[in-house]
Formats: sequence, structure tokens, C-alpha cells
Amino acid sequence: MKVILRTFTLQLKEQFTIARDSYNEQETLIVELVDGPFSGLGEATAKSYYGVTIKEMITAIERVSDELESLKNVAPNDFWHQMHPNFKEDMFALCALDVAYNDLYAKKQGKKLYELWELSTKN
Repeated sequence: MKVILRTFTLQLKEQFTIARDSYNEQETLIVELVDGPFSGLGEATAKSYYGVTIKEMITAIERVSDELESLKNVAPNDFWHQMHPNFKEDMFALCALDVAYNDLYAKKQGKKLYELWELSTKN
């Protein structure tokens, strides 16, 4: 499985403001996991008020790139449990990676992500 990391600066439609900060753009990391003809996507955003940066997320994911490349068709729950010890201080990075893996796994099963999670689009 190959890992591709992309960064974007997204312009917000309206300024986002909380007590400690205001901003008009959002730094975003897109994680793509590729296995043969299949790929899955996940994302996470930088959050200064949590001390989360794109650079730190990239570093955290790159630390496990060899382990990711050797993974073969583990169930999403097992994937999360296998990855979690490597990301105890980088939960935003784990989230992006986990969603990318769930998306990839669903596509390999011939399902949409909401179907893998047994959700409905009716509501």
C-alpha cells in the first residue's frame, strides 16, 4: 500500500472566529492510500488551538510508512488498533489515516463507505 500526502490551503467562505483566534483559510492534509487500482482518501486540518500542525501530521504518518506498505487487507478495526500505538500524540493524523483506510477497504469490498459502516443515506 502506497501513501500519498497532499496539503492544501482552503479559503473559507466566511471568517471563522473563536475566543482565541480568527482565520479566513484552513490548512488541510489529504491522505491517500493506494493499493493496486484502489485508493482511499482521508483528511485532517491544522488546529492552532489544539497545537496541531500539518508538518507534525505528515511526520507522524511518514514514521509508519514502511508498516503501511506491508499491510495486506486487515479489517478496519484491526487497522486502527495496529496504528493507534504509533499516534497517541497525533490523533488528528490517525483520524485522517483511519478514514483513508476505511475508504480504501470499502472500495476493495465493492462498497461505498457508508455501506461499510452500515449507515443509510435515507435520512
